[in-house]
Amino acid sequence: MSPQTRTGYALSALAAIVWASTAPGLSYLITRYGIPGITLALWRDLLIAVVCTAGLLVLRPSLLRIGRSAVGQLALTGIVSIGVYHALWLWSVTLNGAAIAVVLIYTYPAFVALGAWTLFREPITKAHVAALALALLG
Repeated sequence: MSPQTRTGYALSALAAIVWASTAPGLSYLITRYGIPGITLALWRDLLIAVVCTAGLLVLRPSLLRIGRSAVGQLALTGIVSIGVYHALWLWSVTLNGAAIAVVLIYTYPAFVALGAWTLFREPITKAHVAALALALLG
């Protein structure tokens, strides 16, 4: 197994742990302190953006260089794929509770795979099926 593959698996496992632990923490903040989910989504995204930017500035500043034409596309992608996603997910935590929100997070890869297969005609390989099985078992 290549170092890149191991890194990918390790990051995937870390992401699953973070996703599983954030819902109960956010649910606690929402119920205990009455913080609106949209406010938590904003601060969560802002904190992540600052930390990731700082990390890239230290480790690989060249990755932060983008062309002018890409700025609008990146902003739109960030707003939709990060901002709207987190706002809706925190709304789900507020309405449904942490347990259901975590179940939705763990089934998310299956919805993405089915959507990519349906909309973009991406093939579902044995590796995809194995990864989906591991994600659902998680």
